[in-house]
Amino acid sequence: FIKPICLPLEPALRKLNYVGEILQVTGYGRTVSDPDENTKSSRSNVKMKVSIHGLSNDDCRQRPGIKQLTRTITDYHICAAEDRKDSW
Repeated sequence: FIKPICLPLEPALRKLNYVGEILQVTGYGRTVSDPDENTKSSRSNVKMKVSIHGLSNDDCRQRPGIKQLTRTITDYHICAAEDRKDSW
């Protein structure tokens, strides 16, 4: 049921544009009930799944929740985000 996945390694596949494409995101990520109220996040104990649109990495870096991270979004990431949902 749970298996690791790999992002595309071939140069032609890595250059595909996922902006606007609907992407399936799964994982045990952090959950926040209301990010505007400085609510503490917690890790989910249940695997979650959401369908969200691909976003350019430049746009992704500007998202409030991502902009404050200490890690940097690089060309090795695929970003998906909308509303209060994101993954990278």
